[in-house]
Amino acid sequence: MYPVLFTIPFINLPIHSYGVMLGTSIVIGWFITIRLAKPTIPEPMLKKLILISALSALLGARLLSIATTFSSLDFSNPLSLLIPGHTGLVAYGGFLGGFLGAYLYNRKKNISLLAFADATSPSLALGLGITRIGCFLYGCDFGKPIPEDAPTWIQKLGVQFPNWTHRFADNDAFQHHAALVKGAPAFWHHVYSGALPESAAQSLLVFPAQLLASLNGWFALALTFVVRKHAIYRGQVFLFFVMYYGISRTLIEFVRDDTGRGVLYVLTTSQWIGLTSFAVAFVTHLKQRNLHSGNGTTRLH
Repeated sequence: MYPVLFTIPFINLPIHSYGVMLGTSIVIGWFITIRLAKPTIPEPMLKKLILISALSALLGARLLSIATTFSSLDFSNPLSLLIPGHTGLVAYGGFLGGFLGAYLYNRKKNISLLAFADATSPSLALGLGITRIGCFLYGCDFGKPIPEDAPTWIQKLGVQFPNWTHRFADNDAFQHHAALVKGAPAFWHHVYSGALPESAAQSLLVFPAQLLASLNGWFALALTFVVRKHAIYRGQVFLFFVMYYGISRTLIEFVRDDTGRGVLYVLTTSQWIGLTSFAVAFVTHLKQRNLHSGNGTTRLH
């Protein structure tokens, strides 16, 4: 586990693995979206649209994180809470924020929102595949402890996250970086819950929820290209991505243990959003399929 990939010499500035993975996904997603959307959206407008949707996605991801962890935040400097750090982002907030930003710009410029949504779907899936690796390297979004009586093959899949004060005891730059003094998140969750003493070297054995989420993103990426090849209406790729992610994210949530995102009537915030978005996308798909099924179109791209 590498929460910090390296430290810039002389200024002792740590470069976080999560930030690197997030930045990498944004850059790659930028080029993929441009390539897929260029046939339907003028490139100058397209680049502005991608930038607006990316910034609004980051803001949305941070705002939903604030909303779901409101009671535990320090509001002495409210503006600082809006700045996405190496953690504190919620994927669904990013999706909703990015969609809203794209919608407002598309409405102003009269650009096809459905064409843009289809073009961004592979980038969204790719972002999940890459950034969840960053989550694993940092140790956030961790899974539930694996029972001691679980089958051997399940225990072999488990991971343990270290007490950073032990793992990086000789790294002065790391120790002096306030945001990283206490970690990994899984380790301290187990300490605060009374399952481990603060002197322990690592967390309990937990499900690798981050890697499962990453694999889910790569599978979603493959799905978007399959649907794109056979789509019969604009927006179908996006709707299938929403449906797939809504269900798969809901299932993955059952093995996650970072409860800070909030729970309402047994289900987490992300599960409620996932199930709602699936239902809306599914109904929309049925309507669109009925409208376009008789026109003989089998491919739009």
